[in-house]
Amino acid sequence: MNGHLPRLHAPRISEVQVAVASQFGLGVSDMSSPVRARSVARPRQLAMYLARELTGKSLPEIGRLFGDRDHTTVIHAIRAIEKIRREDSEYNDAVAACCARLARVVADRMAGFEVAA
Repeated sequence: MNGHLPRLHAPRISEVQVAVASQFGLGVSDMSSPVRARSVARPRQLAMYLARELTGKSLPEIGRLFGDRDHTTVIHAIRAIEKIRREDSEYNDAVAACCARLARVVADRMAGFEVAA
């Protein structure tokens, strides 16, 4: 272990992937696919952003779980989403919806129920 206590109330990266894919009408496999179409890439970037913000996992670990991507790809995704969030208040609604979905999933998991996002 790295000396840090585990984030017991943090979502798992797989839960982030399911929540974002569901929010944008994608399959979970799209989160790790090589597809570069904006309709897939932007939600994947959001999932990487949320994985970093909410799980505390390292950039290389996040990259591995998103189709074996390099940590610099994760950095690019984080910066891209931060920029979009600054410029597009409507996009923040989608981010909030994903976070609310994740909060429900984590609460259910903590209560002993395993459910899909």
